[in-house]
Amino acid sequence: MAGNQELDDSEFSDKKRNKLRTSKDIYNRLKWDSESLNIDLSSIYIGYKDRFLGMCEIPFLDYQPRRGDVTNCEDNEESEIPYHRIYYFRGGGPPQFPLIGSEGEVRVREENWPQGAIFFWDRESRQDLIFGSGDPKSSVKVVGNGSQTSYQTGYKFSQETSKWENVPQNEEPSQNVDGVKLISFNILHDLHNTPSVNRWPHLIDFLASRDADVIALQEVTVSFLALLESEVWVREKYYLTDISSKGDSVTPYGQLFLTKIPPTRLFFRHDKDSGAKYIIASFTLANEKLVHIANIHLSSNYRGDSSSRREKQVKDVLKSMANLELTSLTAPHDLVITGDTNFSGNESIWYDDAFGMELVDAWEWLNGGDVIKQESVTFDVENNPLAKQQSRSGKSERFDRIFFKSSNTCKPVKIEILKSFVEANVPWFSDHYALECELKMQTVSNPSGGPVASMTSRSAPLPAPVYTSAVVIIPPEESFWPHVQESQAQFDPSFARWPPHITLLFRFVPDEGNNFDLAKDAVTSELEGIEPFQCTLSRLGTFTHSRSTTVYLGPKQADAVEQIGLVYKRVVKLFPGFADRAEGFSFTPHLTVAKLSNEPSEMKNNAEFISKWESKLAKIPEQDLTFTVDKIHFISRDGDEPFTIKKTIFLKQKSLPQSGDQTGQKFFDQFITDHSLAPSCPHREELRSKIVSEMERFCNLAVQQIDPNSHCNVHLTGSSFLTFHDDTSDMDFLCLGLTTISRQDFFHSLESLACSSPVDGLRLKSIVSETTIPIARFTMTDNLVEIDVDLVYSNTLLENLTDSELLHMTETELRCINAVREGVQLLELIPSELRPTFQTAIRLLKYWATQRNIYNKTFGYLGGMQISLLVGYVIVEKGNLVSVEDIINAFFDTFATWRWPKAVQFRGGLNKERYIMGKKIPEHMPILSPAFPHINRNLNVTKSTRSLIQREIRRGHEIFSGKADDSIKIRWEKLTESPDFFTCQEKYWCIQVSCENENDLKIISGILQSGIILSLIVELEQQHDLFVQPSAKVVISRADEDNRFRCISYLGCSENGSNKVDDACYDSTMRHFTKKFETSFKKFCKGDTDIKIYRL
Repeated sequence: MAGNQELDDSEFSDKKRNKLRTSKDIYNRLKWDSESLNIDLSSIYIGYKDRFLGMCEIPFLDYQPRRGDVTNCEDNEESEIPYHRIYYFRGGGPPQFPLIGSEGEVRVREENWPQGAIFFWDRESRQDLIFGSGDPKSSVKVVGNGSQTSYQTGYKFSQETSKWENVPQNEEPSQNVDGVKLISFNILHDLHNTPSVNRWPHLIDFLASRDADVIALQEVTVSFLALLESEVWVREKYYLTDISSKGDSVTPYGQLFLTKIPPTRLFFRHDKDSGAKYIIASFTLANEKLVHIANIHLSSNYRGDSSSRREKQVKDVLKSMANLELTSLTAPHDLVITGDTNFSGNESIWYDDAFGMELVDAWEWLNGGDVIKQESVTFDVENNPLAKQQSRSGKSERFDRIFFKSSNTCKPVKIEILKSFVEANVPWFSDHYALECELKMQTVSNPSGGPVASMTSRSAPLPAPVYTSAVVIIPPEESFWPHVQESQAQFDPSFARWPPHITLLFRFVPDEGNNFDLAKDAVTSELEGIEPFQCTLSRLGTFTHSRSTTVYLGPKQADAVEQIGLVYKRVVKLFPGFADRAEGFSFTPHLTVAKLSNEPSEMKNNAEFISKWESKLAKIPEQDLTFTVDKIHFISRDGDEPFTIKKTIFLKQKSLPQSGDQTGQKFFDQFITDHSLAPSCPHREELRSKIVSEMERFCNLAVQQIDPNSHCNVHLTGSSFLTFHDDTSDMDFLCLGLTTISRQDFFHSLESLACSSPVDGLRLKSIVSETTIPIARFTMTDNLVEIDVDLVYSNTLLENLTDSELLHMTETELRCINAVREGVQLLELIPSELRPTFQTAIRLLKYWATQRNIYNKTFGYLGGMQISLLVGYVIVEKGNLVSVEDIINAFFDTFATWRWPKAVQFRGGLNKERYIMGKKIPEHMPILSPAFPHINRNLNVTKSTRSLIQREIRRGHEIFSGKADDSIKIRWEKLTESPDFFTCQEKYWCIQVSCENENDLKIISGILQSGIILSLIVELEQQHDLFVQPSAKVVISRADEDNRFRCISYLGCSENGSNKVDDACYDSTMRHFTKKFETSFKKFCKGDTDIKIYRL
């Protein structure tokens, strides 16, 4: 029936459907009647299904039915491609980046079809544009949206004809070329009011003087191209990717390559949806090294949606580059992307690892990540008058960049910004500076010219990788090895050196000095959280190369593939440039059993070998092929000796909560319910959910008042994000807006918008801008339920931030975005099964700290995030905690003997630079954020409050490690007894503020807790050597006698040692701070306020 499949489709279909003409009819009509159809046969491709390779394509002009049987080839099974296997005829030219089979077959998928290609006949959709048969169509099947995608031919000037003429693709390697001198330059097109007649001659002379191998220009117009074509040096030395008589890539303006190296292939793309417009030029260098260079120009910041458009354009470029990787199965390949990115500030879409890309910024790589100096800008509004004229923001930027793939063999060794100023009275060339970069073929991944991030330090270079060491997974010798070694011994040339293994890194640091020790520490830390998993190597597969085929065993289980891939990604992250991707752009875990020759005489033997192995696998007991992946190995060899295991890293099994004695858990659950430590009011929780959506809407309205085309993202942070909030908790949010919208403008828009009350029940209380983190404070009210809301704003792009960008952020910006980053990373460190227990432990320890008067971070005590980090730390470090009681016990046990100011820091951040924000203030009790850079999240602790916290933790340790016979109830009640605050210190002071209305009450309460009292504590400690104990609670009341609201806080003070402080010193300090308080109250409060500080 195979030979009659197409007839079956037409003859036995529903009688109401129109019969679809056969592929034979279509072929003959196109072949003999193309002129009347006005169809260029050279652009037509035939899609057919190969029995083994799937869908393939062949040019129409290359399809030849058997000679003498053209009209009867439909049923001729001897024909190479019978008609019944033809599925479509389409236009549009050759496929984009197809996979090439071992016999030259062009294998295609939907993404390989050229954009805008029309299907003249399609079996699947029953479309026929040649005869009009098949189903009537409301629309014609076309690939994409009409965007332009095409292969181009280069142009070379012919001395014989004195014309620029097409040149064929150059497939031969340029043997003498082992590197590329590349220039990237946005030349500022002549559509602007910048007289090109004055600029261009100097610009062209400048380009000629650099004598670069490849010149990538942006904003080229047809008129500029015509001028270039007339230059003698261009005609003699360079190929062009377009000419003025064509102008496909430069109308109205666009990108152009000038290249001394004959291009192997040129690819032009213009996606009208995203606006992506770029050229990719491929060159074959010495040793058949294939280098693809993309010349890009992303959307400028004149549009409101410029950032989102740039993101789409980047993804389009990355997709094309990833497809280029797929086609380069027969030779290693390098990727370079250059041009005007128009990136603003910290915009770093390129660092996304989508499509398997690991792209590195050449300037950062060669300059140690230093991108904040004036010398790094390429759009210089301070010195370049054209840049100042064209700038919208008035800021200098590093718009022009060169990126390369970290695994490239051809790496940058030198990069320079060529400033386009010249001698006096000569016009500036452009509003941009040119970038010049030298790329050289490297025999190792780490050229001395450019340090890359190491396994232990962001600043120290990695040792160059060698082929005599590797990172592998090795199956068990006793059960697994015997099944594969017979084949390996016969068909794998490397059998004598390698044990059966799954390769993670083929090239690795040399086994000398302490390289392996440092690497082991780094990898052990990086693999934290990955648990042992089962793997069954019973899936037979092959990799087809140009001269050989690799036969391998892969994991049967999808989760094993995913876990090995995760291990690989974590390891590669530590050793950029070490990965070997010659087999394709994605990592495929596999264990090689044979390498077979692809010589035509061997193909039959290869098929028989694979068939025998399939039969063999069916007979091997599955348990022999199954093992637990619980370790990875560093292996190395000396000379021609076999590899041996030198270091082993174990994946750690995390203990999960087990069923057992639930007495403690039941007690704590009931305690939380009785004391309302968890949400207990359904209406309040409904309001919380409503606030999340309303804050998103409200913030978007605010940014759209500034820029109608803009948008923002609002993230929940704090206790609500970590879900340990209770009925009294407020809600914290971070709004991330566009880089073009400042915090000042956003807050001003909030105030303006709040006047119109677009969200029912949401009221803006105040905007506090004179703090480290400026904040907008709201309340949301619904049916007498009120929840306070705090909102901070940043215009930093949160995704894909590099360490260099994070290190150079202001303290304000970093602390704003860390509200989200550290919460996410903390939850990632906690096994999902333990998160409910983690949250319960935080609630209970918050209650303990509150009862013992050490819970208020603004007064120098612990806060919710500090307790969360400490609890998270003991869970990660101990690794075997199974209950709330275990966690609380470990908490007191760990920190009762902690030697502060030693920092509490999560593993995994130990090898990264520690970053201390702001002034060099004493760090009494540092608790470092898990998010890099690891800033201290416990800055407010003073010498006195640290002593108080330590005393309470030691007391907790004594109670929990005391009498084993005491029930958990007795120990917990003793632990959380409230002390009498007024019996601990020698002297007590009262700070009392009164006001006329409830609105001012909330303001003065916020001011008291915003840092002023903390500064008073620090001054009393430092100036008078006093021990100061603040009350963690602020008392709010309303007096009957004068109907005024009062906010009261207390301080207890004691003298240290023999030092005596007279009352005059106290009085002087208190008068000074009374004035500070009064200044703040008068600034923010509308009614009458009064402050008194007096000794009790």
